[in-house]
Amino acid sequence: MKYLLRNTEDYNRFTILKSPLNRKVIFLEKGAITVMAVDNLPCELPKDASEGFGDMFMEHVIPAFYNGDKDGILKRAKMTENGKLTESFKYLQDFVNG
Repeated sequence: MKYLLRNTEDYNRFTILKSPLNRKVIFLEKGAITVMAVDNLPCELPKDASEGFGDMFMEHVIPAFYNGDKDGILKRAKMTENGKLTESFKYLQDFVNG
């Protein structure tokens, strides 16, 4: 297999080829080769990461604004309070001092 016959799609990131004919087949077919093309992988990774981050943010962070921060998520994320670094971020004090 010297090259891919076509790009992968967002909904189907794998191309299944049958050598030596280089024809597209289902992945269960004997002799099938599964290929994940790099043509769209660099742009798909940030998309997947953003979607994953958004899903976790919606599930864990947004509720903290409405449930009194019962799990301490917002408290742990807060970097400063009353003009000073919070305990979790004291390690940055040398940087703040310049």
